[in-house]
Amino acid sequence: MSTVNAQPQDIHKLQDKINELEFQLEQQKEITAAKEAEIATREQELAQQKVQAINGFKELEAMVRQEWLTEKKTGNYSRTSTNYRSSTNGS
Repeated sequence: MSTVNAQPQDIHKLQDKINELEFQLEQQKEITAAKEAEIATREQELAQQKVQAINGFKELEAMVRQEWLTEKKTGNYSRTSTNYRSSTNGS
């Protein structure tokens, strides 16, 4: 039969190790929380960019549609989409 005789220094070593591991765990929790906050911020930025892109597309579509209707009414309809694209590259 083996018996365990824990010496006070062994108990202190184990307690120190436990404290160190708890400290490391807390550090990892803080790092994880910071990364999660960074991800949430980036997701929000991407969502805003998506909305802006969709709104920009809708505006562009409305402008092209209006141009087409104007040309159709005046009888000057010709495929001007390439002209329109080149004129909006700076926007």
